[in-house]
Amino acid sequence: MIHNITVWLDNAAEQYPDKAAIVDDRKTITFKQLRYKAMSLAQVIIGKGFFREPIAVVMPKSADTIIAFLGIAYSGNFYSVIDVDMPATRQSKIIETLRPKLIITDQDEINISECDIYKYDFDRLNLENENRVLMQRDKTCDADLLYVLFTSGSTGIPKGVTITHQSVVDYIDWVTETFGINSSDSFGNQAPFYFD
Repeated sequence: MIHNITVWLDNAAEQYPDKAAIVDDRKTITFKQLRYKAMSLAQVIIGKGFFREPIAVVMPKSADTIIAFLGIAYSGNFYSVIDVDMPATRQSKIIETLRPKLIITDQDEINISECDIYKYDFDRLNLENENRVLMQRDKTCDADLLYVLFTSGSTGIPKGVTITHQSVVDYIDWVTETFGINSSDSFGNQAPFYFD
């Protein structure tokens, strides 16, 4: 049984290390590279002492955003993506509700002072202790949060919907079986990451 979605990435990186995992308009990342970069980011987060804490991701849709999501999952924390183009008042309301311990961003200026901010440079990260990351990840369980998705909020106040690792595992198992998805398939993604 899968207790953390990153177990799938471990398996994919072992079986298909040089196969493209993510392709965006700027780069292609293989499964091996994706795992390495995500684990390297997880190492930074673990070094800050966070576990089962909210981490906000304030980045436009890109391969790097997926690295951030998976790095957070490896670290045993959960993420919430914040649209870089949404009004500052909405961003503030989400931050106020989420109370993240860390914000991962590629933005030069971010007007949030309540928590630690990590200005990413994933290309410079080096994985020094894979075992430490795996030990932290293995403290998680399938009922732990993977992410919080903020709805538009019919009252104008964003509301967070919590999604566990098990919810994602169940969904992926269902989709894979129902549509006969296998390792030769590729998927496009048009929706923004902050959309359900």
